[in-house]
Amino acid sequence: MVRQSLAPGSAYADVAIHGDGHINLQFRTVMGGKTDDTRSTQHGSTCLRIERRGNQFTAFAGEPGQAMVPGPPVTLVMQDPVYVGIGVCAHNANAVEQAIFSNVKIERAQ
Repeated sequence: MVRQSLAPGSAYADVAIHGDGHINLQFRTVMGGKTDDTRSTQHGSTCLRIERRGNQFTAFAGEPGQAMVPGPPVTLVMQDPVYVGIGVCAHNANAVEQAIFSNVKIERAQ
């Protein structure tokens, strides 16, 4: 996830895999706005990546050792600095979810 700030309702972009396996690039373009998303053609992938190049965000999905497949990019204006992190959400206040993350990298493009 990449967020403009830690405030609730902040502009953000993230790549998410949902319980049924579909993968989305989710984003909010303005503080307090609604969340929109684009859907990847990949399903149930185990490797996910979000990439920011200027104001363009792209989600990638694939499997270990294979080429990552990009989804549709979105334009989202964020001013540096931004916050980068990982999240898990049950979408149900009474549920608890668990996820395992491995080989996590944060890299600055050259």
